[in-house]
Amino acid sequence: RLPVRTRSGRPLVVARVGDWDIEGILREGLQPLMMNSFIFAMEDLMQADHSYSLGERRLVHGSVVVDVGGISLSVLRHLHHVKDFAVMMNTVFPDIAHTITIVNAPAVFAHIWTAASFLMYPSTRKKVHILGSDFHHVLQERADIDMDILPKFLGGRSSDDMLPP
Repeated sequence: RLPVRTRSGRPLVVARVGDWDIEGILREGLQPLMMNSFIFAMEDLMQADHSYSLGERRLVHGSVVVDVGGISLSVLRHLHHVKDFAVMMNTVFPDIAHTITIVNAPAVFAHIWTAASFLMYPSTRKKVHILGSDFHHVLQERADIDMDILPKFLGGRSSDDMLPP
């Protein structure tokens, strides 16, 4: 989670999934570590949602931006691993996010999402929006994110060091 909030006061999570070495993660048996990392990020977002909700006396859900830029098509061979993340999202964190925006998605990604999205609850699926590299305007409108608060790799002005490697 970034140490910033959207214009509407929502916590903001940015994930740089396109940089993940999926082949290496699977080869080294690091799937449980990735699941733990995912759970930690979702727990952190849930705690931020709760804290902001109490402070503002209104229900606050965070915004999630997932950068899939650079993702390899070889990930298609491993879509069955996405099921574990989908089950966790559906059973433990079904309505944790207000918006989930996937950016820098290659054109084929929309087709992949069409197949994989059926693993998600409809209430979660409708929050997901897939955008290519021209995402800034839609991200500002849909997730109410001021582009300046985003890391530089997403076209913002904040340091990329805000995210773990």
